Amino acid sequence: MRITVADQSSDAVITDDGDWTVQLDPLEPGGPYRLEVRVDDNDEPVIAHDVYAGEVFICAGQSNMEYQMEFLRWRYPSEFARDPDPLLRHCKVPVRFDFHGPRRDFDEPVRWVGAAADTLDEFTGVGYFFGRMIRQWLGVPVGLLNITLGGSPIESWMDEQTLAAWPKALADLEPYRDDEVARTRSEQSIVAMNRWYEDLRVRETEARSEDLGHGTLELPAFLKDADPRLNGFRGVIHLRRTVTLPAYAAGRAAALHLGAMVDSDETSINGVKVGQSEHQYLSRDYMVPEGVLKAGRNEIDVRLVVEHGTGRVTPGKHMHLDMGDDSYDLDGTWTYAIGACTDTDCPGEDFVRWKPLGLYNGMTATCAGYAARAALWYQGESNTGDVA
Repeated sequence: MRITVADQSSDAVITDDGDWTVQLDPLEPGGPYRLEVRVDDNDEPVIAHDVYAGEVFICAGQSNMEYQMEFLRWRYPSEFARDPDPLLRHCKVPVRFDFHGPRRDFDEPVRWVGAAADTLDEFTGVGYFFGRMIRQWLGVPVGLLNITLGGSPIESWMDEQTLAAWPKALADLEPYRDDEVARTRSEQSIVAMNRWYEDLRVRETEARSEDLGHGTLELPAFLKDADPRLNGFRGVIHLRRTVTLPAYAAGRAAALHLGAMVDSDETSINGVKVGQSEHQYLSRDYMVPEGVLKAGRNEIDVRLVVEHGTGRVTPGKHMHLDMGDDSYDLDGTWTYAIGACTDTDCPGEDFVRWKPLGLYNGMTATCAGYAARAALWYQGESNTGDVA
């Protein structure tokens, strides 16, 4: 087999398992260069692509690295108005796990995309701003290889040889090497979690005419700190705030920013649902469509589900409603009413994809051998506490 890039060519022998490699001299940064692969001296290439030479950075870890520009659009709208930069490129590796061995190939097409208004949503936010800085600094093409999954502990990204130093991790993994056991445990845990949520909705419906507790809270704050009666509370609590708007606001679109919450929420304004989030890791940044707001009093209702007695509207996250250049402060006094209570924690999902070894085999291994300048790594909350 012969590989040609620009004016360089090199021959390779394909092994029985399909592997091959060639060594080429460095290319000048830039491109596009024509990459052609010919087998058995055929005149027609079996592969012909335009490629670029530049700096590649691996963006890896859990949620803070994965966090997409899609969720930062409201904070950095000017980034979506920039001229496209086809040489700041991003590739998201599909989320896969495997406990049987390292995967050599992707099971679906993957692609490099340039930075543009219609592709920027999928970029890692940390990676995008880093890559744009490198582009300005060096003036060369920059590729961001995104190998991430929110919530993943470090051991899920480690290979089996490395994990041998932590035998308990491999022992915990052992049942999940059986695909049927892994599937069953995952499905059963999701069923239990959904049953807890459904039971809570039934309790809320049955208690609709009762007063289970109400009061005021200074938010943002941990619920137990804002009102000691909510210490250990599990269930549904409605957080409500009235915001008074001028006449020009009637019918206009706006953006509601409530920071992060624990755990899940459904948020409405004037009885119209404007957003929901299923877990604590997303910032509640909800776009309010035209026709919802009105002049005068507008009622915000956050139906917050607290799963483990540690409910909060995360301190330090400013709450506000934005409309054009005007921002209406929502920090301060909110009222609350309890919708339903329970004495049991929400069962946790058995996240099979987070088990030791799985993401290394299913994601990292598929990229093995890809040349990169450096890795940007973020690892956080999933390795705090006793398991650290």
